[in-house]
Amino acid sequence: MTALDPDCSLTLEGARVAVLGFDAEAREHAAALRRAGNRVVIGVLPDTPAWWRASGDGFEVAPPGAAVAEACVVVVRAHEDTAVWRQAEERIAAGALVVFACARALHTGRCARSGMDVVLVTNVEDALVGCRIAVHRDVSRKALMRAIAYARAAFATDVPMRTTYVADEAELEQASVRERSASLLALTVQSPALPPVGPVHSAWCFDDEPQPDDIDDAGWFYGMMNRRGST
Repeated sequence: MTALDPDCSLTLEGARVAVLGFDAEAREHAAALRRAGNRVVIGVLPDTPAWWRASGDGFEVAPPGAAVAEACVVVVRAHEDTAVWRQAEERIAAGALVVFACARALHTGRCARSGMDVVLVTNVEDALVGCRIAVHRDVSRKALMRAIAYARAAFATDVPMRTTYVADEAELEQASVRERSASLLALTVQSPALPPVGPVHSAWCFDDEPQPDDIDDAGWFYGMMNRRGST
């Protein structure tokens, strides 16, 4: 991993940028890119919660294909939103810069089209490391500098940046998934299973007639919760 020149002042400004998806992460990047002086359009499926959230935040909103058609930068922050990507990919203009946040998406071949620069720009997870940039496809021979400009607009002009490789970042992401799975398995092994109780509806019965079986089930449940709370 190589540190990039901190004196590089190139920053993305005055560009039409399409941000695909509008989760919390995409919203943050879209707002930063707009503050940096870019025209930002959000590409999401019509009549969805993401569409209305983006509109409510004052962004220009369009279907994915229309959003990317005239954009010189396309930002793909969502990791799994393949429906949005499928609608957008064929309409991305030749020569555009496509910025991914998920290395596994690139490593497994999600971006199959040629004719555009494709880069990976990670989040700033550590203030000392900053973000990491990998060039996946360099059509313009300036993909790295374009990625630097994007990162400075999306994060900060003084954010530390380092070069990396898509394959290495994909391995890191996969390792993170394995670590989470291992933690979940360990938690499952350590946590005692609750015995089954009666039908759920009977424990919340509002009939006037008493139901002894239901009362026993509910009493067992609350008794167990009390014992857990007292330990």
